[in-house]
Parts: sequence; C-alpha cells; structure tokens
Amino acid sequence: MSPNIEQLSTELTGVPVIQNQKVVGFFMFKLSAIIDRRKLGAAIVDLHPYLSNAGFRASYEFAARGALQVGGDDIQALTRRVTDFANEALGEASVVALQVEQFNFVGTGKGPQ
Repeated sequence: MSPNIEQLSTELTGVPVIQNQKVVGFFMFKLSAIIDRRKLGAAIVDLHPYLSNAGFRASYEFAARGALQVGGDDIQALTRRVTDFANEALGEASVVALQVEQFNFVGTGKGPQ
C-alpha cells in the first residue's frame, strides 16, 4: 500500500441506547477505513480518534431513532454517515472507503426492548 494511503480500524465501541431514561443496551460497532493522507497534510498524526468519533456520532444518531434492529439498508446509511462525519472533521474528503465490520444491538436485559 502507498505511504499516502493508510488503512485503519477502530476498537470495538459501544454506544448507549436510552429509552424512558434508562440504558436498555448498546449498539456495538467496529469500523475499517482507507484514508488518503495526501488530502490531510502533515498536521494530523493519529486518525483513529476521528474515525471513532464519526462512528460514535453516526451510531448515536441511529440509536436516537429508537430502532433496535439493524437491516442492510441501515448499514449502508450508517456507512455514508460515518464517512460524512469523518470527512467533515478532517476537513477533506480523505476517507476513500469505509467498511462497517460490526454493528449490532446488545441489550442489558433491563427496560423496554
């Protein structure tokens, strides 16, 4: 892979799902992305926080809709939102490709589901 192209993955991350003022579970996500560093310059060293934050924001937005089941269209929409959030934060369209490796709901067993 070119030194200007970087592939990275997030850690498995949980986003709380709140219903009726109670945490009823978590959306768990793990992402992989290919980033074109030529569009970023030398200022940004570690891209992981940008990708993790974009994943968290998109997952939280998804959770706020109240849906606890994930379908194929949801994954495509989540992929687009994460890419948009990451590119917005980085200031350039540097996310060349993004893959949602994992996105699923894990309930706490407490509260409505």
